Amino acid sequence: MQEKIAYRLAAENDLDEICALIKAAISEMVKHEIFQWDEIYPAREDFLSDINSRSLFAGVIDCENQKRIAVIYVLNKDCDDEYKNAKWKSDGEWMVVHRLCVHPDFQRRGIAKATLNHIEKEVLGLGIKSIRLDVFSQNPHSLKLYEHSGYHKTGEALWRKGFFYLMEKVLEEKTLKEKTLYVTDLDGTLLNRQEKINPFSVDAINALVEKGMLFTYATARSLVSASKVTEGLSTNIPVIAYNGTFIFHPSTGEILSEETFSDEERKYVRKVLTEHKISPLVYSFIDGVEKVSWIPEFENDGVRKYLKSRQGDKRFRSVDNDDLLYEGRMFYFTCIGEKDELEPVYEIFSKDRRYRCTMQQEIYRPEYWCEIMPALATKSNAIKKLKKMWGCTKVISFGDAINDIPMFEISDECYAVSNAVDELKSIATGIIESNDDDGVAKWLLKRAGE
Repeated sequence: MQEKIAYRLAAENDLDEICALIKAAISEMVKHEIFQWDEIYPAREDFLSDINSRSLFAGVIDCENQKRIAVIYVLNKDCDDEYKNAKWKSDGEWMVVHRLCVHPDFQRRGIAKATLNHIEKEVLGLGIKSIRLDVFSQNPHSLKLYEHSGYHKTGEALWRKGFFYLMEKVLEEKTLKEKTLYVTDLDGTLLNRQEKINPFSVDAINALVEKGMLFTYATARSLVSASKVTEGLSTNIPVIAYNGTFIFHPSTGEILSEETFSDEERKYVRKVLTEHKISPLVYSFIDGVEKVSWIPEFENDGVRKYLKSRQGDKRFRSVDNDDLLYEGRMFYFTCIGEKDELEPVYEIFSKDRRYRCTMQQEIYRPEYWCEIMPALATKSNAIKKLKKMWGCTKVISFGDAINDIPMFEISDECYAVSNAVDELKSIATGIIESNDDDGVAKWLLKRAGE
């Protein structure tokens, strides 16, 4: 039976469990007279550094209603000088796997092999075709794993514990029957009314992705927010966030593409919103860190609901004046309020070719959202980029709201869930079951699973 492993970035609160995993693994290796690791390396400080650089990943398995870290690995571009001595086959971009380790409780269950397959898909998702690593020459189990997985010896390195083999695998994309890019919206489409993905949908989509389906999502949410509500869902290609403002790699958070405002355009947004006495949520990069700023004094029920739903989000930053509110490299503005107060702003920006502005009522709520983005920040524009990046010849999309119209217009086929707005249904190829009834997953099983 295939283990269900949910891979994610490791966090600082995982350190104790990760260090316990390593200690157990070292003890198991010593039993087999494999003296690869010890109390010196790898140390807690090594893993903390990996976490801070967002390069340490954990594979989590559900065990009797308890989530346990079964496997860890580091994926980055760092390597020792000894790597220069190898005869690498690929002269293009590459990434390095470090410290791949399965907890002894989960060994001999195919988890290491499954994790290597996952890593290879992640690397291909970045457009990189080569993976490098080093393996202890006196560890027959690791040598067998990598050799059977298609890695080839390219050289040797001598370190404190002895000789290590330098190995490489040049990746090749699987030939698919159909180069179709499947793209779904999240809220109201893939997510149910509780803003979650039904377990049936998670299992069905993950199984199809494992077979090679090119699946991703395009959402108005940030990567942070989207990652929380899609936890457990596998994607093997980049994802679209902020309605097309950014294309991210979901595991690393790396920005692969962006559409942003000019300084003049940012100043004009501030001027208009100030004149109309609207205090927005401002999304910006401040000292390279993504922040969402707002002034608590001007909160309304809609803003309070939004903030409450995202408690603990480290991006949120309350300020007490407009100068701080409009600080940093702003890339997205969200105005939440009554329809009458937002319509004048929508009229201004929707007619200005420098911007893209949408306004719609919040799902299951009375308030309206008016969002202001750069002109090229659309789901359709971002999907075109992904389509080209992956050499796809066809796009099939799924949605429910007005902001999905541009995505539908550039799709070869487009399907609206039964709970979608009438404007979207009128241009859809077909209507599928609702978001609560796993409409997207059921359609994919029927069509993409053939």
